Amino acid sequence: MSWLNGIRAKSISVMLINAGGCTGCARQFQAALLLDSGKGITLTGNPRHADVLFVAGCINNKSADYLKEIYNKMPSPKAVIAAGACACEGSLFRSEENGINPLEKVLPVNTYVRGCIPEMDKMLEAVINVVEDGYKEYKDGWDHDTELER
Repeated sequence: MSWLNGIRAKSISVMLINAGGCTGCARQFQAALLLDSGKGITLTGNPRHADVLFVAGCINNKSADYLKEIYNKMPSPKAVIAAGACACEGSLFRSEENGINPLEKVLPVNTYVRGCIPEMDKMLEAVINVVEDGYKEYKDGWDHDTELER
């Protein structure tokens, strides 16, 4: 059985973190999972069970520490998705002096789902694609944990 078939056999577990903001991206992703198109993708509240970390909202200094802690608890292979304008580039809050950062400055991001608010299908497609790519890289010996330590 291949890596991808193994993960599909148990479904894809996603840990959804809303770091701040309007919560539109997080609600849109949850709504997508309730529809038929979200079958096989489940939400988990435990980082030790998560395959994907799905981050939406603005990342400030306090939430950056929290995200690193969650990321370090996730088992390998793992993937990170930045969803929405806030997580991807800081959006309209990036010019403030309160430490708003894009997610890529905090964690290694595998893919971005841009937009305010991104489409449901784009978010689900990103989860599936990032898992497929992540397991191929893990099987070839590339690991995010060593990348984060650099």
